[in-house]
Amino acid sequence: MPTLHIHTGLHKTGTTSLQKMFFDNTAVLARRGYLYPRTGLSGRANNWGHHELAYALRGPGLGRQLWTTLRREADAAGLPDVVVSSEELSLLPFHSFPGVFPYKLIAEIFDGYDVRIICYLRPQAEMAASLYNHNVKSAGETGSI
Repeated sequence: MPTLHIHTGLHKTGTTSLQKMFFDNTAVLARRGYLYPRTGLSGRANNWGHHELAYALRGPGLGRQLWTTLRREADAAGLPDVVVSSEELSLLPFHSFPGVFPYKLIAEIFDGYDVRIICYLRPQAEMAASLYNHNVKSAGETGSI
């Protein structure tokens, strides 16, 4: 049975580094049986995760469409493992598509796959420091942590 690995992040836990490694090594991963799909990848620079798949789950229509496209890509690749990664998936469910509905949609579309959720947790003090450092770099934060 093929496996869909859903890496949900959390923010500031090294997800971008993993996504960049997956993206840069898609051919190597494919030779080893892992598909890092193109479907759902963000078109933004320096963004190698499947964030569009997460955003599509704000509602059942677009969610079904994009995840079905992903299923087609996975089936066409014929590899035993599919890896999807987006820290935005850790924010599910969105208020516009609440409860277990996004997860049921994924399970329905990937019927016949073993679906596994992977989530890395980081110690809270380290995470707070990382968030602060991110704000220093991106937003010009000048206050002390």
